[in-house]
Amino acid sequence: MRASKKRAKAARSEARVKQYLAELNARMDAYERRNPHWQTQAIFWLLESGLKCLQQWIASPQSEASWEQSIVSYHYPVTWNWQAAETDRLQINYGEIRGDHSRAKASKVINRIIVETIIQTTLQRLTSAVAWQKKGSGYRRLLPEDVAVALGKMRPSRRRDAALNALYRPWSMGATDFGIDEAVVKKSGAVSKEMQRELREATLRMVPSPDIKLSVDGHPLLLTLILQVYPLVVDVKLKQAYYPLTVGFNVTPKVRRGQ
Repeated sequence: MRASKKRAKAARSEARVKQYLAELNARMDAYERRNPHWQTQAIFWLLESGLKCLQQWIASPQSEASWEQSIVSYHYPVTWNWQAAETDRLQINYGEIRGDHSRAKASKVINRIIVETIIQTTLQRLTSAVAWQKKGSGYRRLLPEDVAVALGKMRPSRRRDAALNALYRPWSMGATDFGIDEAVVKKSGAVSKEMQRELREATLRMVPSPDIKLSVDGHPLLLTLILQVYPLVVDVKLKQAYYPLTVGFNVTPKVRRGQ
């Protein structure tokens, strides 16, 4: 009798999970239809989250951030399945739907899964789904299987290395990573042709930022938003997974015509 009750309970639980999963798929499909540019929306969510973080940093007396230093770097957390066997595949957990969830509880979980799926999918797209596995002070590259196969077929090795390095560059909007070593600058002050080429390529990789026009005491200003997304870091020792992000803004005087 007990075994029969357990089987009936398990069957009801399985039926509820199937029902909740069907609802999840239906809601996700409906959201994508209503929001065809959902990945762009996710980028603005990340900007909003980062700017709120920057605001808190500026308000904190322990922070070095200020309105003059209006850029903050922080970690966007990822829920990682640490119980899964170690693999090069991403083990991101978007949420768990269980058969013992009430409809109200399941609805909240479904909404959270949809939000996480949108944000995590966007982050993966921006970073080509590559990641770093961190063990202590050592790092190992994690690559999607199709990307690893394609890189393995590249010849010569310098071409493969260039493609691999390009995959791990941050996705940048409104700013780009570029450093000039004084040792490579000619005595005349002119930048070498190689450095000019690298600067040009870095600028081309940068996504234009939406500019916001402001006016302070009659002086026109231009506010440029900054967002950089670095590949996922999976820290095995600390049991933490996160995307390093840089968020901020830059304010410059808006030049009027004729000036």
